Amino acid sequence: MKRKRTFLATVLAVGLAGLLAPLVSPSPASAAQSDCPSNEFCLWKDINFTGSRTVLDGSYFPWLEIQGDWNDKASSAYNRSGNTWCLYEHSNFGGRRLVFPPNSQIHDFRNYGWNDIASSAQKC
Repeated sequence: MKRKRTFLATVLAVGLAGLLAPLVSPSPASAAQSDCPSNEFCLWKDINFTGSRTVLDGSYFPWLEIQGDWNDKASSAYNRSGNTWCLYEHSNFGGRRLVFPPNSQIHDFRNYGWNDIASSAQKC
């Protein structure tokens, strides 16, 4: 009897996961366009514009320290603004710099040696 309940629970869990997967798994190719608002600079914690996202709004803050839960966590970015944005390795715009011209994107910071590195950003 116990094996029958375990089997039934497994079947239900797998079936439910299969039904929900299309609802919670956006395609990485469309994530950048749909998740980053127009005229903004967006960072994602994971490659291919997945995971948690934050928007750096240059109209209010033309510079910022990337603090707390976002410091040294970004893995992809999309600049949908008409401005050039720069990410910096250290706080106060120190260290190496990664430049994003207007309307540019990098889907995988690992390709640039920048995964989980950014600590500050500004329009540049």
